[in-house]
Amino acid sequence: MKRAACLLAAGAVWAPAAIPSSAHALDGVGVRLSIIDPAATTRTVAAPQDASDPALRAFATRLLADLERQLGASGARPAQASATLFRIPLVASGDAPYPAPPPPPATEGAACAVASPWIALTVRRDGAGMKVELLALWNERQVLLDLAALESDAPLPETAPQTPLTRSEFSAMAQAWTRESMGGEAPAAGEPPLAERLPPDAARLFAEAPQATRGPFDLGAEATLRAIAARMSEAYADLAAALVARCLTPGETGGRFGGPHDIRTLAGPDFGTAPPE
Repeated sequence: MKRAACLLAAGAVWAPAAIPSSAHALDGVGVRLSIIDPAATTRTVAAPQDASDPALRAFATRLLADLERQLGASGARPAQASATLFRIPLVASGDAPYPAPPPPPATEGAACAVASPWIALTVRRDGAGMKVELLALWNERQVLLDLAALESDAPLPETAPQTPLTRSEFSAMAQAWTRESMGGEAPAAGEPPLAERLPPDAARLFAEAPQATRGPFDLGAEATLRAIAARMSEAYADLAAALVARCLTPGETGGRFGGPHDIRTLAGPDFGTAPPE
């Protein structure tokens, strides 16, 4: 535990100790799941119900179920998967460096591989059956960036930063939004509007957050983020399942995916839309 805490403080790549397998052996099918949420704990957990973040927990539950289902349907025996799920919040609790996610699985020698901002996947087949390695990122910055890209024609990057904003950065952005976008303060001479100066994920969140000045705006924005994450967990589970199917469904092929077009192709045209009230 002390070593894990030192790694967090130093901003090192997370390298969890070995943990008991969470494999659900059923007819030669097994999934070993490791869930890493440095924002909540230095411990790696192996069961979705042990994840403390609600959206992460919902996403992990679906990811595990979808993996087991697709492995079972593949017909390969044995069919084993090793899946790592890593959470990246929009904003850290402080200003200390945040651990980097684990590297994606190596693709050399793989029969099929998928690369994307959401999951990286390799599949290997031999006389010993089929082995799947998967890294999934539950990245709140990616969620907001995807929503911004789906709602805008502006050219935005496909991949969000894989490190959160520091608490100081987020607070300064929220204060600037309160002054300029809500209070009417003009930007400095020659500067574009604040929405164009902010990272697109933060701008997307601030635009949806309650534009009220009765309490701290950053707290209201974080409450809005929790609601967005809860709403989007099922949609991203569908997207992850579609990407896994690109290697496990006969006739499909892997590849590189990212951006609004691929999201709509893989998960449907209604991805990201809020359900009717």
